[in-house]
Amino acid sequence: MNEIYDIQGFQITVVFKPGLVSIRCDSSLWKMADRRNRADFRDLAGRIYTRHLAAYGRALAIRERSFLLEIHGHIYADYYLLRYGRVCRGLLGARRYKRLLQSCEVIDCGDTQHDPNRWFWDAFSRLDGVVYPCFPRNISRKYAK
Repeated sequence: MNEIYDIQGFQITVVFKPGLVSIRCDSSLWKMADRRNRADFRDLAGRIYTRHLAAYGRALAIRERSFLLEIHGHIYADYYLLRYGRVCRGLLGARRYKRLLQSCEVIDCGDTQHDPNRWFWDAFSRLDGVVYPCFPRNISRKYAK
């Protein structure tokens, strides 16, 4: 099931499956991240939680802090892979680099049964107050997708 959410004028595409959502990591999401307004992302998460519950009759079992940090983590991983492409290709090899870039096109977020990395985002989310200020600014102007 596909949904498009308008968050402050940004069209965010989300695909739903039981216990899992996939968010399109495109220029619209990058531009929303550039606003550095976590309320926008909380609004998106709230809409996703509501829709998942309505569609599948059970809540999406992801804590909000973990969910928001995972979305941001993927956006900025994509940014760094593009910004430092030559270095990343050299360190990772062309195939692995290309695979990582492709995996950044869609942000898959799921509960522990559907997302093997949930433990990482849950643990890392405890540091969100330290992590968010470190994210770069104006990413969509330099490497818009």
